[in-house]
Amino acid sequence: MLLGGDELGRTQGGNNNAYCQDNAVSWYDWERLDWDIVAFVQKVTALRRRHPQLRRPQFPTGHRRSDGSGDIVWFTAAGAEMTEGDWNSGSARSLAVLIDDPDSEAPAESFYLILNAAGEAMTFVLPVGTWEIVLGTGTASLGSNQVEAEGFTVTVLQGR
Repeated sequence: MLLGGDELGRTQGGNNNAYCQDNAVSWYDWERLDWDIVAFVQKVTALRRRHPQLRRPQFPTGHRRSDGSGDIVWFTAAGAEMTEGDWNSGSARSLAVLIDDPDSEAPAESFYLILNAAGEAMTFVLPVGTWEIVLGTGTASLGSNQVEAEGFTVTVLQGR
């Protein structure tokens, strides 16, 4: 999630409630423009604009098709579908989510988002298919059926 000004490197000094401050805490510092963040936000925005499954008007339902796929399915790093126990584990730091087109009866173009909140690199097993890394906040390497994702990163893969 981005706050207006994040793409410019505006931090508000960590203040998440600076809307009523008319001082340097809430002002934009145009001299500190971070072009790397601007480029990343442009890439995220373009990806979302091109793919309707990334900008749904309704919250995903988890509805399953006859083949077991769904509009959204959550996975562990090992590639197993998340269970109630996985969701309630206090030690789980990483997961992945498969997003398909909710209006299609057959999975067409899919996205697999890897969320690695662990402090170290982790290996994530991918669903069957052909995957390409299209966006990431850190280093990730794609193998035949897995991705090694750096710690504290998000990696977005697009399936064909």
